[in-house]
Amino acid sequence: MKGGVILFRGTGADALRYLESDRSRADDYYLEGGTAIAEFAAVDGKGAVIGEDALNPDEYAAWVNWINPLTGASRGTPRKAGEGKQGSPRFAETVVNAPKSLSIAAALHPEVSAALDVAQKDAVAEIRRWLGEHSVTRIGPRGKQEVVPVQQLETVSVVHHTSRAGDPHRHIHFQIGARVWAAGGWRGLDTAALFRQQGAIRALGTAVIAAHPHLAQVLDAHGLTLDPVTGEVAELEPYNAVMSKRSAQVQHNLARFRAEWEAAHPGQEPGPVVRGRLEAMAWDHERPAKKPATLMDEAAWRIELDAAGYTPNPPRVRRSVPVALDDLSVQQIASRALDRCAAAASTWTVHDVQEHVTHIITEAGVRATPEALRDLVALTTRLAVEDCLSVLPPGMVQPEHVAHLTTLHVVAVETNLRDRLNLRATGDIAQVPDVTRRTTRCSCQRSCRNCERTPANLVALTMGAPVGNVPAKRHHHVPQFYLRGFADGEQIATVRLPGDRRYTTSVRKTAAENGFYAVPGHEEGQDVFEKILGGVEGEAAAVFKKLEAGMWPLVLDDRATLASFIALQVARGPEQRRNMQHVQAQVARLEVGAVGKAGVKGWAKRKLGMDLDDAAAELVWEQATRPEGPPLRVSPLAHIRQIGDMVDGLVKYIAGRPWTLVRFDKRSLITSDTPVALVPHADEDEDDEEFTASRGVGFMTAWGITYPVTRKLGLIMSDPMVFADKVSVERVARGEMDTAQRGTTQMEKFINYSTISSASLSLFHHPEDGRFVPDELPEPDPITLRMDGGPREFTGEPWFKKRSDDGEAAGGEDPRDEARVGE
Repeated sequence: MKGGVILFRGTGADALRYLESDRSRADDYYLEGGTAIAEFAAVDGKGAVIGEDALNPDEYAAWVNWINPLTGASRGTPRKAGEGKQGSPRFAETVVNAPKSLSIAAALHPEVSAALDVAQKDAVAEIRRWLGEHSVTRIGPRGKQEVVPVQQLETVSVVHHTSRAGDPHRHIHFQIGARVWAAGGWRGLDTAALFRQQGAIRALGTAVIAAHPHLAQVLDAHGLTLDPVTGEVAELEPYNAVMSKRSAQVQHNLARFRAEWEAAHPGQEPGPVVRGRLEAMAWDHERPAKKPATLMDEAAWRIELDAAGYTPNPPRVRRSVPVALDDLSVQQIASRALDRCAAAASTWTVHDVQEHVTHIITEAGVRATPEALRDLVALTTRLAVEDCLSVLPPGMVQPEHVAHLTTLHVVAVETNLRDRLNLRATGDIAQVPDVTRRTTRCSCQRSCRNCERTPANLVALTMGAPVGNVPAKRHHHVPQFYLRGFADGEQIATVRLPGDRRYTTSVRKTAAENGFYAVPGHEEGQDVFEKILGGVEGEAAAVFKKLEAGMWPLVLDDRATLASFIALQVARGPEQRRNMQHVQAQVARLEVGAVGKAGVKGWAKRKLGMDLDDAAAELVWEQATRPEGPPLRVSPLAHIRQIGDMVDGLVKYIAGRPWTLVRFDKRSLITSDTPVALVPHADEDEDDEEFTASRGVGFMTAWGITYPVTRKLGLIMSDPMVFADKVSVERVARGEMDTAQRGTTQMEKFINYSTISSASLSLFHHPEDGRFVPDELPEPDPITLRMDGGPREFTGEPWFKKRSDDGEAAGGEDPRDEARVGE
């Protein structure tokens, strides 16, 4: 989508005259031939459509005049233009358009035309929904106004198929009513906020069309390729210039006006304001009247295309292969979006973040439905915003359209730049500490994203530090060979908790993230750990084949291999990295909260080696003491080291249990992104209605552990205490107590229930085994280990007071110092 938002301030009669005249105005046509093609819709504060209808010209004019076209009720009296003031805006308009080659394809093929109509209407629907959720108005007297969300917003959309020069140009004029319902009355839409939202709106519309699966499918049926990145039809893109006479006219006008300006201002270069004025003049000069599309137009277009060398069934053009949303790393997209925000400005809005998130997703070349795309954009935007801090005072309202977000990295860079500029006159720049270096580098002299120092993570790794290049190679956190045990060939079904998204995709694209285990700069290559995992998985796969072939019990070496592999699965997943981030954030929160506001500078000096000024210290306090703690990012290297520690600690609690292998014939098992499940003792959940299988139990205290080996093999590692004082632990660990059992309905439900209860975000199953997944599923649980118990708020006072030599209380010391004094 190209173009911005413009405000229309004329009356309904003016709008109709624009519709029926040949005037060269930016808003001189909307309805053609008096037919009812203006689609009216009203949405509530959640973006849901609560009313819609087609408007004829009179009804459309009434809507422009702030009259409900459905009921005739007035929404207020518009202010008329007068001396020194403009009239009230009646609506704001943006255009939902598409690349020229799509319009050409629509002109050539009726089926493509219908599919493009659907795609553009889907884009309108997503933009309309988003505006319903994010539009605001202001209430209260001047000087004391409050920003409040709208409860009802109205839009009108008008479809056009041609440009003013008569070329194929599919676009929808999308008009947003300037009157909205909020706080019990009709009020004016906050158009200042709307202008701040237009980047996010354009990015969203572009993403929906470029990723549209139905449009791509129809084009493919006609031998055409929809580029998932640009939205162009690859085979028809060379003919864009031929079908863009209006664009050529504008460029000719712009060159003429610029030459005239330069002749009048010799030796000068036009600035951004002048360039914008010249571009507006170029668009408005000799602007042709709107030409409706007819069969004659289409015949003329074909003649022009034939003259340019077009032939039916052109050879296919290879473009990037579309990717599924599951192939994208949400965390990487969020980090890249913040990098772009920081590169553009010192502070930014929530809408700026969403704009960059949406662009990055589109640039990845995804193919997805509007609903799935909407969910991913919202999730990633929320994650990125959580990584920001606000420059507004604590407790102040933080509207989404206000540029108040930043990162400590940006603050550090600007502080350093300010200090250097202040001292430039004296030439004593050496006195200024290089805060930027301290923020992005550590003692190892390598990127801090490769350094696992927990204290440094608070600033150097997590608060907006730049993201290094991440390899595109997929790293599976659930191995491919394991997933194939639940697949039909290479196809496996995925269920996203709580069950609202169910789809089938390839094993290669399941349970994987690009560069998840990458260690940039490692002497053996950044995929060194992924290669190590490959070796471990190869040994485990050999054991799996023996189990499928009927071998049981396992020999000691194979049993040890399987126990280590199960322990590795527990430690290697994204949920464990999220757990680490959560715990580290809570620890950092307690550390900062304990030293008090006055102790933040001392804490930063001890932990980070940084000298903070008052403003930076205030920002660290505000962000670190939030209930969720500061937004940490654990590096892959830190996670890898944690994996080694966890596996060593868990193996004995897995191998030291009696194992039961369950074989199923008619019934099947499912698995998940966290397939190793803990089962509590039977008496632990009798009085707890909200109990889940893994809450309050660990590998040492659990009754048992379940692990779906394949869709037909399940492993239950049960309570070793039944053999206490009877059989030695060594004999149990050697597998002497292992048994086999035939699968029953009860056993299938037991194992599958445990798997579902332990899942973090997703379930996986054979495409034919959907009946074993219940309709009601738990909510997703991104963090499976939570650290609770700390205070919800901090007062700013230190928890401990240490007496100085003169008897005065000194705050801001390390809490452990007080403990040592007490000793």
